[in-house]
Amino acid sequence: MSVHLIGNLSWQSDYWSEKPTAQDLRDSQHGDPQEYGVLWERYNFNFEKCVRNGRKRGFLVCQSRPVSFDDREGIVFFASAGYIVGLYALPTIVPIDWDTFRDFSEEASNISAPLEMCVRWKSILRVPIDKARYFAGRKQIRKYIYVGDREANAIIRDAIAAHDDAPDVQKKLNMIARSVWGADFKL
Repeated sequence: MSVHLIGNLSWQSDYWSEKPTAQDLRDSQHGDPQEYGVLWERYNFNFEKCVRNGRKRGFLVCQSRPVSFDDREGIVFFASAGYIVGLYALPTIVPIDWDTFRDFSEEASNISAPLEMCVRWKSILRVPIDKARYFAGRKQIRKYIYVGDREANAIIRDAIAAHDDAPDVQKKLNMIARSVWGADFKL
């Protein structure tokens, strides 16, 4: 059994690729994303930026390394404003280096994963959160929650079904599922 995380992102209508709009800042769902001047997550799904040695670097809202989460196992799903918007599979999560974050460079990150194990949906609104199936009995998440294989599997299956018009995304999600759960993963 693997441990998986669902992490909360502040909303950004351009899919976290450049700067947030004023409306994005108003729509953010976890506190004041401008507290330190920028949204830390702004490059999570821009797959041309923040890539080093074949690993995509991004940000997960947590001040310390999540407990009970092994490096290079499981999946981190990203949620925002009522939707699951993408994932990093087989990630490494490290504590936040506050000195780096204070500089707000593109180097600021606390999560990374092999680039081929990172995916964003074709559109931001593809996979609405089903709290009963995804949140392991919790009503909401603040920064992140742990979920088990059953919940993670449900999210992957729903994301595959939501991409019936995008075989490239379906293929990648199937590959990720097999990397995490082995050949036993079947739709």
